Amino acid sequence: MSIKIVLPFIFMFFVQSAYSIPLINDPKKTSINIAGKVTDNSCEIQPKTINVNFFNNPLKQLSYKGAVTANVLFSINLIHCGDSVQAIKIVYKGNADNIDNNLLAIDKGSGSAEGVAIELLDSNKNQKPINQLINNTDWIPLHIGSNVINYYARLKATTSKVTYGHIRSEADFDVEYL
Repeated sequence: MSIKIVLPFIFMFFVQSAYSIPLINDPKKTSINIAGKVTDNSCEIQPKTINVNFFNNPLKQLSYKGAVTANVLFSINLIHCGDSVQAIKIVYKGNADNIDNNLLAIDKGSGSAEGVAIELLDSNKNQKPINQLINNTDWIPLHIGSNVINYYARLKATTSKVTYGHIRSEADFDVEYL
């Protein structure tokens, strides 16, 4: 972005200078050589929508604050990764739970479960906080072609009293390529 702003200024400076001051044989002449390369360091993300199904979880699994259900695997598939791809950062954005803002909130509505939220985990099964700043997350190495990045989700009791009901929520993820 800054190159687009700076280059017209430099161009105008040299054009104006060429007309106002002869630069031939001028020992004070300064040249700027500009070089670069446009590289393909991104990937196509498939699928565009990832569905995570928690199926049915017995209420007794969430009988105390902090209790969790089994991990459910989901994957982000990166295809057609360019020849300069090195790494990626991924952060999840969504409505944070009112009690634990590191967790994804369950959509409120008639028949929804209460006292529970969704915990996202990275491939090492460490918590991946919702709405984390991209600068506070680690780079994930990539290679040319296709890559699969695994994550997990699970339900987590945020109170000592969980009520049964539907679990619905939605999160987006942002990516940054190196």
